[in-house]
Amino acid sequence: VKEIEYKQQCSKYLHQFEKDSNNNQVLCRTEYIVNNHKGMNNLITTGFIPEIVSKVFNKPVILFKEKINYKYPNTGGYNPHQDITAYPGSHNHITCMINLCDTNENNGGLSFSPLMANRYHSKSILKNDRGIINNADKLNWVNCPTEFGDIVLFNSYIPHKSNPNLTNSPRKSLYITYNDAKEGDLREKYYQNKKKH
Repeated sequence: VKEIEYKQQCSKYLHQFEKDSNNNQVLCRTEYIVNNHKGMNNLITTGFIPEIVSKVFNKPVILFKEKINYKYPNTGGYNPHQDITAYPGSHNHITCMINLCDTNENNGGLSFSPLMANRYHSKSILKNDRGIINNADKLNWVNCPTEFGDIVLFNSYIPHKSNPNLTNSPRKSLYITYNDAKEGDLREKYYQNKKKH
């Protein structure tokens, strides 16, 4: 991750930037990693990670997208959303979040809203405005604090959000999203669309 982070000007990766609370431009996330980094390719596409994801998902998986979120101090949170609204052309995903530090509410760790079986179908898309869930304050939110190295798996329908990072250290996490292998290899099409728009 450090090797990739220090190559912010490398055009092979898809870097995105944001402004911190002092209006400084800082690296927000890096995507399109496995084509350009052998070590990350091995970690993400073979061995333990895809095997455990496939076992939990109970079906063969294929890489859909990968990103590092850096969340430097004094940078923004992420509004309540469901990932499925940003994944056109696919319906079954599971994301593996690998935490690269301890995370909590103060440094912008994730919160999830469990979809209650008596209220929502597990594959429901909630009313939203460009992906941001409407009336999200009516959902029950559960903080998900983690320790360095913890792995959290979640599907693309579960609502989640995170607070701004109010600490003096980054809150780095690696997010690896896989789709049902029956849907085919959709990764290049996804990134072509993302680069275009």
